[in-house]
Amino acid sequence: MMELVTTIMVYKLGQLSRAEVEAMLGLTLQKTQVYQEAKAEEREASKPCWISLI
Repeated sequence: MMELVTTIMVYKLGQLSRAEVEAMLGLTLQKTQVYQEAKAEEREASKPCWISLI
């Protein structure tokens, strides 16, 4: 059941802007764990390759 709800949410929320999702859910996405993890992954992916060699 949870997988079905997750699939529906991802489909529906994927079409909305961050501001629309925040307004609909009544929260700030930047404070969520999923947002923090995505930002960390983005920072890691954007590091120049030579930094990881150090």
